Amino acid sequence: MQEILENFMKRKIAMLAVLASVCAAAYASEMSWYRWRSRVSGAVVCAQISPGNAWYKFKGPYMDGTCRKPGNPQ
Repeated sequence: MQEILENFMKRKIAMLAVLASVCAAAYASEMSWYRWRSRVSGAVVCAQISPGNAWYKFKGPYMDGTCRKPGNPQ
């Protein structure tokens, strides 16, 4: 009987964690996009976060994932 209660509690906690994550995501605002340039090869990518230590942010912010529409998303 105790094993059944433990499984029930684990499921309940997992469902609460999922619900909290969904609620937090609903209130989160969209992140800006930036152009990042590699210090090693000079390659350019468009991303919301840094691709790594060898990259630096050189243009932005942009509203879209192609880094063509300047501005901050609302």
